[in-house]
Amino acid sequence: MRAAAAKPETPNTFTIATCFLPGGTIDEARPDRGSGSLDVRRCRCRCAEFHDGNAVENADRLEQKTPSVKTIAEKTTGMQKLPGFFTYYWDAREGKVWLQIDKWDVPFLYYESLPNGVGSNDVGLDRGQPGRTSVVHFERIGPRVLLVAENERYRAVTDDLEQRTAVEQSFAQSVLWGFEVAAEDKDGEAVLVDATPFFLSDAHEVAARLAAGQARRLPRRFVAVGDLPSRTKNFPENTDVESTLTLVGDNPGPWVEQVTP
Repeated sequence: MRAAAAKPETPNTFTIATCFLPGGTIDEARPDRGSGSLDVRRCRCRCAEFHDGNAVENADRLEQKTPSVKTIAEKTTGMQKLPGFFTYYWDAREGKVWLQIDKWDVPFLYYESLPNGVGSNDVGLDRGQPGRTSVVHFERIGPRVLLVAENERYRAVTDDLEQRTAVEQSFAQSVLWGFEVAAEDKDGEAVLVDATPFFLSDAHEVAARLAAGQARRLPRRFVAVGDLPSRTKNFPENTDVESTLTLVGDNPGPWVEQVTP
């Protein structure tokens, strides 16, 4: 591809003709300096100016140096791998769960529940209590991965693409969580994210229920436990993660105090 640009000449300013070549090389020709080659990492603009012999380039011509992303194999060295519907890795040293995501825009069920109860009928947090169920999917936007809950309340049951698009644009979806990509495979089809904060979030809204009957709102603090992998199981068609949360507050209330040590 060739591109050339010209500007009215001013003192110490020279117009050059630029030829973009494979490998990120620019061949340039200037009336006063003959021809030569200038190695660049990347080039987006079509011309450059030289003031007092120094190249002055547009900002968008310079490639910003981006940190190299490790491969999944490099990132998970020494971790325990648990393959399944969503393969994940347990980092015992850091106490983290790394989730490998390789299903994009594919809907699946996200279901949360309360495995263990508080022990008080008044509080209403009972063992095996079901929680929210959503149809979700993963989508990637640059270095971030979003867990999106689809809006199943309003749907266009039709093959008409325009009608389906109109309904999707009229009713919002919900982003349940955002993850940072920490590693990816060479083709970018699979990425690795730190899912620990997501798994240790109060998805069942236990803190809000405990605080509902108290005089003041209950502050929250979540603490991971070392036996997280033993409570987590992976299967070809589903991934089960069970987390232990520690909720700390200055006013637990009589109902909680009656049934907890």
